[in-house]
Parts: sequence; C-alpha cells; structure tokens
Amino acid sequence: MPKGLYVGVSNVARKAKKAYVGVNNVARKVKKVYIGVNGVARLAWSGAFLSKYTGAVSPLTEVKWNACSASNGTYAIFAGGIYSYYYGDTTYYTMRTSVDAYNSSLVKTVAPALTYGRDSSNGKNGARVGQYAYFGLGENFNEYSVNYANSYNQALVRTDFEDIIPTIQQSVQQNDLNNPTYAICGYGFYNNGSSPYIPQGQHYGINSSLVKSYFYDNSDRTLVGVACVGGQVLIAGGDDQPLTMYSNDADLKDIVSAFNSSYVKTSLSVLSSKRGVVKGICNNNYALFVGGRGAGNNPVSTIDVYNSSLVKLTPLDFGNAEAGEFNYAQSPEFALTPAAAKSYDDIVYGFDTSLVRTVAGTSSIIHPRGATVGDYIVFGGFKGAVNYDTVDVFKTT
Repeated sequence: MPKGLYVGVSNVARKAKKAYVGVNNVARKVKKVYIGVNGVARLAWSGAFLSKYTGAVSPLTEVKWNACSASNGTYAIFAGGIYSYYYGDTTYYTMRTSVDAYNSSLVKTVAPALTYGRDSSNGKNGARVGQYAYFGLGENFNEYSVNYANSYNQALVRTDFEDIIPTIQQSVQQNDLNNPTYAICGYGFYNNGSSPYIPQGQHYGINSSLVKSYFYDNSDRTLVGVACVGGQVLIAGGDDQPLTMYSNDADLKDIVSAFNSSYVKTSLSVLSSKRGVVKGICNNNYALFVGGRGAGNNPVSTIDVYNSSLVKLTPLDFGNAEAGEFNYAQSPEFALTPAAAKSYDDIVYGFDTSLVRTVAGTSSIIHPRGATVGDYIVFGGFKGAVNYDTVDVFKTT
C-alpha cells in the first residue's frame, strides 16, 4: 500500500497525514486517492492509518472491571463497572457508578455518576444517539434488573430514565458511526432472583431526542452480536436458552435481522453457523460478526461480513475466536479486534473500509468495548474479574 502523500511547505517536502476537499462549502476528509495507470485505477494514497498511541493518558478514577463505554461525539465515556475485594476467604463485589470522559485531546473529565451501578457483562453496553451517550438498563451484582438508564450530552449533563420493562438489557447499538439518529436497545433477559434467565422479545429504539419506541422481534434471544452498516442496526445469532448455551442441546441461532429508523425488521442471509456470544464490530462500509460459541461450548472461528447494501459477503477466518473475552471497538474507518481470545497481552487488528486487516499494536490487557473520540479509539478498565484503571488508546490518522 502507498506509504505517503507529500506537499511542499517552504521548499520542504512534508508528509500529509490528512487531506480535505470542499464539498458544498463543507470540508470533507479524503480517505483514499487513486490515479490512473494504463486505464486502471490504482490506489496512490490512503489517509487511514491505525497505530497504538503511546502517550500519557490519565487512568480511570477508580479501579474496576467490566465498565460500560459509549461516545457522544465530544467524549469517549466509561461508566460503571465492578469492584472486587477480599475479606478473609470471601470475595465481595461492589457495583461502581463513577463516570470518566476523555475528549479529543485525551484530557479526562470526571462526569456525574450513574444513578445506579451497572456493568458490561452479558453484553450490556452503551451507544451514541445524536449528541448523547446512552447507557441503558442494567442489573445489580445479584442479577436483579435495574430499570434505570442515563444519558450524557456533550456538556456531560446527565439525563435520567426509568423503564417499565423488567429486562436486563443485553445490547445497545447506534445506527450510524458518523451521524447516529437512533439506537436499538434490548435483546436481554429477565431475572427476578429466583426465575432462570428468560430472553425477552420486547425491545425499544431510542432516537436523537431521547424518545423511546417499543417493538417486538418475534425471536426471543439474547447473547447476540450487534453492529451497524448502511444506516441500519444488525442483530446476529444468539440463544433463547442462555443457561444451556454451553451444552450440546443449546438452542443457538444463525438468524440476522436489520432494523431501520422505524424499527421495521428485514431478515438478512443467515450466519455461517449457529452461535451465541458472537461479537459485532463495524466501520462505515462493513458490519462484521466475529467468532462466538457454538453447541458444546466450541469456539467458532468465522467472521461473517455484511456490506452497506446488507448483502452477506464471503466469510473471513479469525482463528481461535472465543469471542466472549476480548476487547473490541469500532470507528468510521476501522473495526478493531484482537488476534486471539483470552490473551492478556495481545496484538490488536483493525479492519479498514476495504476489509484490509492491519496490525494496530499491542493491548496491555483485555478491555471491554472501547469508544471513539476524535482521532482516537479509547479502551478503559479490564474485561474480567480483576480491578484495573488502565486506559489504552489507538490512534487513527
């Protein structure tokens, strides 16, 4: 791939990291430049590069694990999580409510705390909706549902919600990485402390005015993969019996559904195999569903790819993909995923908008899902039952 584009500045060749052109009086970033060679368009320069940022970044305010993350366009936000501690021979757990926000210069601000502690286990997370970072329904550590949600605007002012659905939310996904106008929330399960996990068929969408609309999918499932492409939200795989998903009789799914801004469902081509705990990552051109666990607790190595027309492409191979235990993130230019699963110090790859996989660098630990702000993809905390305040940053230029 071409390595550089240069411009003359005071008779000195300077390497260009970014290029812009004017379109309708708006500066648009140039991602790729092509030239004609013997009647064939050849890539001359790509403005999208990904690398591990090695500068100083403030740690999280508190040590924790399984924090939730989301962006509101101005900040990458890390909210909640779990703190574990020992007293004698007993391990105790506390739900965190602290919220840390990093701006496009990676300067940290401590935002107002969540109204109720929540974490990102069982697939719970956050998403950007318009100018808000939205953190949906959660659970306390005894796995009772918590029917409270919070959003943070670009001034980090918190708005609170209460919901009547007794569901521990599993997924939140915005519909567009540049200008998200709505998000799909749900695909969780109900647990009152004595009942088993029961997947719920009722979900909701939330728009950029923070107005909710409820709908049914007619396929009760949780442990799904969620991603977006073509302005729609894609829901893939999952299981309707999550307590038995690690046994041979697990009722796993291969179905893939897309939801538009009216929350109308379109059925897409199915996954290459039935699986739960599949992870969804995306960039502006592709939604990728990575790995997962099949019947008998067997890892799945396939990446299923859908383009912006919602057409399924030839699957890619990921390798040993225990997708329940890795750090992943998404930005308009790159979808991030590690080289392998459950490795506590691992190479992170980025799939660009041409599906070219590049090495981004090495992650210091396994993180929950990261959030994007400016030219950075930020990871905070730890994925798993260990307390950390580490923040890792990857830079797109």
